[in-house]
Amino acid sequence: MLDVDINKFIDFASLFYALYHENEDMMNEVVADVGDTTYKDILAFKQSKLLSCIDIDECELDDSNIVFVFSQSDDNANESDTQGSGFVCTINYDRTLENFDNFTSDNY
Repeated sequence: MLDVDINKFIDFASLFYALYHENEDMMNEVVADVGDTTYKDILAFKQSKLLSCIDIDECELDDSNIVFVFSQSDDNANESDTQGSGFVCTINYDRTLENFDNFTSDNY
């Protein structure tokens, strides 16, 4: 069995953009028709231009899912706030259904 972590060699940013653009029209249609919040959040996240200034880390690809993890931190930690602030956003792409199926975002 290979002891190589294939995830280290994948350009997850390009993969996310490609999957997003492939699904963008469908997501807009579903949001317009039924107001799906997952698609609405993914569309808003991409359109917010946050992707140009955030880190892509801890992404993972397996046989059934692709998990994209985006983060941004404010490096202005000080004596009263030693951790600083920022957010982590996780977007899941279901490879079997060929669509995005989960969006979570947490501030810290």
